[in-house]
Amino acid sequence: MLRVAHLNWRRLLPALPLLVPVLATGDRTSAPLLSEPDQAIRQAVQEGSRRALERARSLTRPALAVPALDPLAEQAARDAADAAKARGVAALQRMRKERALEQVGDPLPSDGTVASPDAEVGADEVTGLVVLAVSSSMPRNMLADYMAQLDGKPDGVMVLRGFVGGAQRVKPTGQFIEQVSRLHPTDRDGGHYAVKVIVDPLLFRMLGIDRVPAVVYLDGVAAISHCDAEDYAASVVVYGAARISAALEQARARGAPVPDRVLANYKPRGWETM
Repeated sequence: MLRVAHLNWRRLLPALPLLVPVLATGDRTSAPLLSEPDQAIRQAVQEGSRRALERARSLTRPALAVPALDPLAEQAARDAADAAKARGVAALQRMRKERALEQVGDPLPSDGTVASPDAEVGADEVTGLVVLAVSSSMPRNMLADYMAQLDGKPDGVMVLRGFVGGAQRVKPTGQFIEQVSRLHPTDRDGGHYAVKVIVDPLLFRMLGIDRVPAVVYLDGVAAISHCDAEDYAASVVVYGAARISAALEQARARGAPVPDRVLANYKPRGWETM
């Protein structure tokens, strides 16, 4: 609780007549704390601000001048870049082809031939070719059986329509051929069948082959040439998963000139599974 002090009015009464005039009039003559600038100073400040703003607006950074390129020089540079790119792509493709069969031990010939690792098939006295058209989508055991039938025969060739995984990827084709040509499917070091394998989509087209497996005998042909398209088109194509010897017999029955020695060479020897 606040305590209010009791004033002794009796002591203040004598001085009261002296305080009354002061309390009545007050002190009204005090000066202001801040003085406003006069009109001249105000105009000078405004004029300085205006000039500073105009000067700042006039100080803009000049635009950079970009020199124009000579059209001939620009086209020459583009041509050089395109040529370098083409050379790089060609070199990359060659490198891929050369390294495609590193795991199977043979380089890839320029004619698209992909021989199995142990293939040493000669072409001496070959007067006709037995063409077996296959696909990588066929069962592996069937492909292995066909490899066994073509093993060591200089007049036999296995043909694929295209590279496994596309033309830009050659290595999977070499790996595929190495696997299907093994004497023992799980033993890479156990030896391989000696079979010539080629990738030739044009041969499929010239022979009119539209499904696999297919067997064709090319009489009088020692090496496949795309210049003989008319002769190939007249050949007899035998379709179906059958032994090569049975397909050759069916082809001869339909008019194909298959020699007896060729039929005898492809007769089963008693250990094949087909």
